[in-house]
Amino acid sequence: MFVNRFANEHRLKWHFIPPITPHFSGLWESYVKFFNHHFKRVVGDSLFTFEQLNTFIIKVEDILNSRLITSVSSDPYDLLALIPAHCLIGKSITSLPEDNLLSVPDNRLSTWQHILKAARLLSAMEPTVSKRTAETF
Repeated sequence: MFVNRFANEHRLKWHFIPPITPHFSGLWESYVKFFNHHFKRVVGDSLFTFEQLNTFIIKVEDILNSRLITSVSSDPYDLLALIPAHCLIGKSITSLPEDNLLSVPDNRLSTWQHILKAARLLSAMEPTVSKRTAETF
């Protein structure tokens, strides 16, 4: 009764997602179903600490966000297929973290690290260069 009164006072409208309808976020519902199914199968009646449960949920999230959205391209230069993680963070979740080489002195870097540092500096400068080019021309 309290929920109905609150919803009426705040003019809330309920929108339900029909199952198995991609145009109504049914794909999202299928991910929830996938998570629940595998969570119950793996966990069962086990008891976890907060850290163990958090780690498990993060691993399942990694798996879900690493599933393919598109088919793998036959183009040999197209090395990556689109996955949800690309939309969320711009790269694969399971990729290794990159070292911050910008604060390391140049005499302490290997040749490969110099190349990586230069590439990161160029990518950091790209928006300003593009803006200047657009303003000039």
